[in-house]
Amino acid sequence: MISIVKESDIALARQQVFQIANALGFEQLAVNELALAVSEIAQNAFRHAGGGVVLIATHNNNRVIEVQVIDRGMGIENIELAMREGYSTIQSSLGVGLEAAKRLVDKFDINSKKGVGTTIKMEKYLPFTTDVLEYGVVSLSSQLYQYNSDAYLVKEYIGNSLLLAVINNENKGYDAYLISNHIKKIISEHYDQPLDLLIQVCYQSLKNDIVVNGISLSLLRIEPGTVNYLGIGDTHAYLLDKNRKIELKNAVIKTMGQTLHKLKVQAYSIQTMPISFVLCTNGVEKKILNKPLIHNNITAQQFAQNIFSQHHKLQHDATVLTTIIKQPL
Repeated sequence: MISIVKESDIALARQQVFQIANALGFEQLAVNELALAVSEIAQNAFRHAGGGVVLIATHNNNRVIEVQVIDRGMGIENIELAMREGYSTIQSSLGVGLEAAKRLVDKFDINSKKGVGTTIKMEKYLPFTTDVLEYGVVSLSSQLYQYNSDAYLVKEYIGNSLLLAVINNENKGYDAYLISNHIKKIISEHYDQPLDLLIQVCYQSLKNDIVVNGISLSLLRIEPGTVNYLGIGDTHAYLLDKNRKIELKNAVIKTMGQTLHKLKVQAYSIQTMPISFVLCTNGVEKKILNKPLIHNNITAQQFAQNIFSQHHKLQHDATVLTTIIKQPL
């Protein structure tokens, strides 16, 4: 614990976070980002609340570094306003602000009560190395359109888990591109929600029924020992290991009126290593398991390229996202 009672204590907190993150093996950019975020939040506590404490902890076999900055000031009266870009009540502040500090870390939680104080928790996650898992992706627009209406997301979190997503939009052009990337943003902001709730959040963010009806999604969450999958519409996904070649089935939802709350998440165990996952949009043929799949002794990127070259539908936007897990997470 580091007490922030004088301004020089801010530098002490920044230095200790810097040293710990370095020792855990974070890349220099990530170390600098976390140190800058902690420095700004600690300075806010000193200037606005008269001081506070900084608590540093690690979790999940040192793959997560957590920093809490706690003060007993008057609290933040309007968190939404305080989180706006560039907002600061102190002209001599570093100018990073709460919103920018949030972008510098992987998770940012703020809890403030008027007259009681403020607690801000920040987390940074150590990325997986390629000896543990690899990703591969090919995502290309149709030759008929400038903008790709597909989108995809890879989100690692808490040091031992990840969420994969592919988004398919039956509509084409710039508007379809914007909608797909809007859904990607929603998923990235709510990545730790249960998959069925995450899909509901995505669909509720789109107000136009016609727009909603053109969207398909595949969501795959991988955690130690288990995999959860939920897909709707025309995307498709596969699990492949030494003993299994499985197509992960999607729910068919033709209209928004069909109840999303009845969606059922599929769970699978991770039995052997390596294990591979493939997520595709509808610009890729659903015949992947009909041909021999070479997915051992090649990279995940080569695997994605092989699938794309064999199964890409001409004149369609198409995305293939692959993951090969080599060691337990």
